[in-house]
This record gives sequence, C-alpha cells and structure tokens, in this order.
Amino acid sequence: DAAMKLVDVFQAVARKAVQERGGTVIKFLGDGGLAVFPSADAAVRAGLAARREFEGRATVAGAPARLRIGIHVGEVISKPDGDVYGDGVNTTARIQHEAAPGQVVVSEDVRRQIRQRADFRLEQLGERTLRGLDEPIRLCAVLSGPEELATRRPEEMSGAEGREATARISSRPSISLPIAAAIAVMLLAAVGLGWWALGDREAGNPLAEAEPQAATGTAATEIASSIAVLPFADLSPGGDQEYFGDGMTEELINALTRIEGLDVVSRTSAFAYKGQNLDVREIGRRLGVGTVMEGTVRVAGDRLRITAQLIDVKNGYHLWSETYDREMADVFAIQEEIARAIVTELEPELASRRGRLVPQGTGDPEAYRLYLQGRFLWSQRTLEATTRAIEVFEAAIRADTSYALAYTGLADSYESLRGRGYRTAEETIEKQRAAVERALELDPRLSEAHKSLANLLFNQDWYWKAADREFAQAIELDPRNAEAAHSYSHYLIAMGRVDESLEQSLNAIEISPYDDGIRSHLGWHYLFARDPVRAVGAMSPEGSGYGAFLARGYQLLGRNAEALVQCEKAIQERPSDAFLMGFVGFVYAQLGHEREALEVARKLEAMGDQTRYDVAVIHVGLGDNERAFALLEQGYERRSPRMVYLNVDPRLDDLRSDPRFATLLRRMRLG
Repeated sequence: DAAMKLVDVFQAVARKAVQERGGTVIKFLGDGGLAVFPSADAAVRAGLAARREFEGRATVAGAPARLRIGIHVGEVISKPDGDVYGDGVNTTARIQHEAAPGQVVVSEDVRRQIRQRADFRLEQLGERTLRGLDEPIRLCAVLSGPEELATRRPEEMSGAEGREATARISSRPSISLPIAAAIAVMLLAAVGLGWWALGDREAGNPLAEAEPQAATGTAATEIASSIAVLPFADLSPGGDQEYFGDGMTEELINALTRIEGLDVVSRTSAFAYKGQNLDVREIGRRLGVGTVMEGTVRVAGDRLRITAQLIDVKNGYHLWSETYDREMADVFAIQEEIARAIVTELEPELASRRGRLVPQGTGDPEAYRLYLQGRFLWSQRTLEATTRAIEVFEAAIRADTSYALAYTGLADSYESLRGRGYRTAEETIEKQRAAVERALELDPRLSEAHKSLANLLFNQDWYWKAADREFAQAIELDPRNAEAAHSYSHYLIAMGRVDESLEQSLNAIEISPYDDGIRSHLGWHYLFARDPVRAVGAMSPEGSGYGAFLARGYQLLGRNAEALVQCEKAIQERPSDAFLMGFVGFVYAQLGHEREALEVARKLEAMGDQTRYDVAVIHVGLGDNERAFALLEQGYERRSPRMVYLNVDPRLDDLRSDPRFATLLRRMRLG
C-alpha cells in the first residue's frame, strides 16, 4: 500500500545517503532509523541529502512527505549484534523530537564542529529542555548545505512569504528519522548521533497508522507496566566480573518486583537469554513484556563503570539510558538510581515514594562483591565451585559480620555439598545449621533464610510440620521466590499431597518459565504422580538437567532407545550428582543393562553414606530387594538425602508389600 511504499522509499534514500558519506546504518525501525558517521560534517551532509532526495521522490510518487532529522555528537556503546546505545542515542532521539517536519536539527556540539564551514546555513532555535536531561540544550536548524545554496526554503523566508510557504508545506505528511554520526566507539573517539523518522501525521495520510511513535513521558506510561531486566554484560579488562553483572541484574529484579503494579520477569527467565545474539525487541516479545532493560559493567580496580538502557519493545526506542563512572563504593547508589529511573518511566506516580527501592543488605561494597561471586560459584553446582563458594562467602562475612544474605549463601553451599553427595553429614550439617540460625537472627524476615531453614528441617531433621511452616513463611515473605515454591513442591509430594505439590511446581514455573531446573522438577513431579505421559511432555530433550528424568519417563512408555540416549546425556552432564544418577542406574537396571547399573551403583556407594537411598533404588531395579533393604536401613540411620521420599517413590513399589517397608515408614513418621 501507499504507506509501505513510502517507507521503502525512505529506507532506500537513507541507506544511500548514509553509505555515500562514509556512515553506517545501525537499524531501521519501520519509518525511522539510526545511523553512525565518521564526523558531524558527514552526518549533516547525509541528513540534508536524504531530506532533499526523499521529498523529491515522495512527491513524484504522489505521496508527499518530509523528514524530521536530529543529529548530535556523543559517546555510544557498541553491542556484539551491531546495535549501539548510550547517552548519545538517548539525547539524539530527544533532539529529533524537537525537529519540525522538513527540519534537520542539530545540537550545540554539532554546530561548533560545522560553524566554520561557509557552505552550511544555520538558524538558532534557542535552548530547549529535553526529557531525561538535567540541563537545557541549545539547538540549531540546518537550513541548507553546499548542494542547496541556490534553493530558498520556507524556513529562510521572512514575513508573509515565509508563513504562506510554511503553511503549504505543513499540509503534507512527513517522516522523522534519527541519524547518528559516529566514529566507532572502540576507537575511543567522540561520536555524533542522529535520528531520522517520518513525521507530520494528518488525517488521510497513508502513514498515519504506520509510524512507531517514539515514546515520550506520556507514551511511556501507556506501555504495559512489564519489564525484563537482562543480565548486564561484563566488559571488564580481565573478563572476570560476570558474577558482578549478574548480581547487579538480580538486585534490580528483586527491587522492581516489590513495586506494586509492575510486572517483572524473574531472574531465571531473563537469564535464559544471557549471551544470546537476539534483538532486544524479540527477547521482549518472547518474554511478553513491554520494556527491556539491558546494560554493561566494567570493573577496573576500585573504578566501576555501568551503562544501562531501557528499551520499548514495541518499537525499539530508548526510553532512558545512562552511564555511571564511579568508585566501587557507589555501587548501591547506582542501583538505586537505575531502579528509580525505571519506575519513573513505567510507574511515574510511584517515583516519589520514600525509602530505598533496592534493599541494602550490607553497607560494605567488598562484602557485596564477594557475596555475588559466591552465588555465582554456588550456581555451578560442582564440587570445586561449591567449595570455592564457601571460601568466598566466609570472606564476605569477615568483611561484614552482619550480612544475613552471606550466611544464607554459606548454608545453601553446605546443603549442596551434602545433597549432591560430595560431603558427609558430619562435614556439613552443623555448619549449615549455624549459618541458617545466624541469618535468621540478623534478618528474621529474609525469605531466603526461611527457605534454607525449611530445607534443613525437611531433608535432615525430618520435622515435617515445622518444615511446612517455614516453606509457607518463605513464600509469604517473597511470593516471587521461585526457589521457595520449587522446594516446597518437593516437600508436599513427599508428604503425599500431590495436588498441592503440582500447584507449587506450576507456581514456580509461572515465576520462572525458562528455568530448566524448575521445568525438570515438573517432570519429576509427574513421575512421582505416576503420569509418565505428562512427565515427558513437561521436559525438553535438549534442556539441561532433564536427562535422568526423561530417561525414566521414556522407559515407562516403552521408548527404550530414547531412554538410553538420555541416560548417556545425564552421565555426561552430571556424573557426580547422586540424585540424578540414582534415576540413571534404575533405568539401566529396568532395561536389562545390569553391568551399567552396577557401575553407577558402585560409584555412588563410594561417595559415602549420603548416597545410600540412591544406591538402594538401583538394587530394587535389579531385583535385589535384600540388598535394597540393607541400604535403606543405613539410609535411615544416616538420614541420607531423599529418604524423605520413601512413601511416594514409585521406584520402590516392589518393596511395599514387605512388612519391613511399613515398619521403616512408621519409624520415619511417614506411615
């Protein structure tokens, strides 16, 4: 139709004008676009050429239209996908909004660079207050360049002649397009930026329905109040501050989830896109949000540089961007400033609320940095990383002995060591218990601490009612704590409360829909609920951590070849994870692969008493019930992990008719 043809003309003209003057088109946003140039002079010349050629071609095509062009000089940051962002992009977009149809408007910085050139004719527009800038900015309109000296434009006329000509031109549709003039940021040079786009919408204009309007303060409030905060990329010299960027992201997510009326995608869902080379608008659409926050961190000694930008998913425009060059000690202030900027854009009526948006668990930036590093290591789940995480959490506690979150990290690390079979109860339980108690003493309302206590009461102490209360309190304190819902689901199914377990599992997935671990747990839930069809349907063969559960689901459905493939995958991914290897060994046994099953059992048994339940399950699969009962008795005496599932684990069905099984259940108060 006419609108699309005009957009095609616009993009062809813009691309030609940019390339001929040494620039680069960064992106087109429908009837808008962004480009960068080697100099402000080249950007201005390209803007004037594009304006002249576009208006001529649009008139010939029978759809008269004009451009609105803004040009600025400022720093930008390049992304791996070729996009750019930063203060310069944000300022340029604001300048472009000040341009009238047919105008090329430049900042004072651009004017200073081209003012000595006699072939440019400029008109002062005065100071303008632009949204998002602390200080007013002086703007100029570029009336003509070297190719246009012989042409008088309406802006150059005076009196009635000028007013009449302007009125005639204003009756035509127009385009506003941001251009950017830039030297590549990796050269550490200043860059000039500009936006171009179609403008001057009127009734009957074929473009009236086509323009993706740049968001103004009013438009921003109309965007659905939903946001995804993507992981901040690490640009540090050593590339060793990934955990810091991840921690910054998590702090912002946690702060924004506390804002009533703001829908925030969970950490795990946002982190599913970490390192993926996808357009931010596509990520936003996949996550179902109206806005996306992304940024970078650079740590060099005690210096910290953080860039952040808030993007409208609908059209790709920057609602806000900022760069912070500070000392590491200012990290908490930066987090607060970013959170408040987001709230100002999405929920402006809440922007003036008192108190901190980002809770400050510690006043010591070094303790905070160490805590983030510890969580990063803990999340890797290997023996080496978990052991190192404990050392880092202890260092964080030495830096700030009142840091409750650091104690929860320490507790969770000890639980991971035992639960995955890396260390015995004697080596971990008392240290885990002391850390949980200290965290609760420091902050009785910390959701993470109540979740850690609940897991201790459930998996080690077998205090069923007390564990139930703690899980419920953890969720009440933070309803978006997906890990609390996930852990509670484990508890509920162990208690035989299958429907409630499913509810919590689905709740965890609703909070973190892209978390492979939580999705694999849903598959595990359906296996324990004796529904292999739904179990297999809940998991992806390509997902991480699914292999052992998928293998069991396939085996129950008679898909034996696929089951064996998943067993191999699980062994490759998690060879020392006792929980998963118990499933793998059982599937091997059920499929008649006795040698492989016994090999898995041998390796698990060598890990220590904490794997006795998992080894017992494999021997049930092999038909050796006597050996299985002996191992379960040892598991009871040693309180091995997963003994808590004794009453509901379908893999133990062949033991249930034996009186010894009922006796064991009564001793555990599960009968």
